[in-house]
Amino acid sequence: RSSDAFCIREDLSGMCFSCNKSFSRKELIEQDMVDVSYDYGFMGHRSISKKTFETYGVLTKSLNGRAIEVAFPYYGPDDIECVKIRELDRKNFQIKGLGFKDCRMFGQDIFDPGSKKSVTIFEGEFDAMAGYEMLRGNSACISLKSGAGSAQTDLRKQYDYINSFDRIYICFDN
Repeated sequence: RSSDAFCIREDLSGMCFSCNKSFSRKELIEQDMVDVSYDYGFMGHRSISKKTFETYGVLTKSLNGRAIEVAFPYYGPDDIECVKIRELDRKNFQIKGLGFKDCRMFGQDIFDPGSKKSVTIFEGEFDAMAGYEMLRGNSACISLKSGAGSAQTDLRKQYDYINSFDRIYICFDN
């Protein structure tokens, strides 16, 4: 808790030069040594707007004003929510909530079946949000739950939903 001998490193760990002790990122957050907040935020990633973050219900966790995690909501039967949290610097994911395997695809909860002329299916959550902006909301932009590896399972489970649109576009990375 030094006033002038403590520094936060670029990897969000810390060092106190007064007592010569290092602190992990997790320790800094747990000890309230840094300002951590969740909010709808523009984080500069792919220039996705604040409005789109709000539309999809995506929250950003900031540490000292720098985005470190993003929380993507998923909904399952009876709208039970799971959250997929992505650490931005490590690209790690964790799931909070029960029943992720039963959840619908990301963004599916904001577009009713057949509500647009088309559905565009992306590989990732950021891709779906960027697609929504590029297409100016004229297509239901959703993403698979776990990338291309889950495509067959996700598409089979959501066949009726996907088939409710006049056109189906698949927009995977490779």
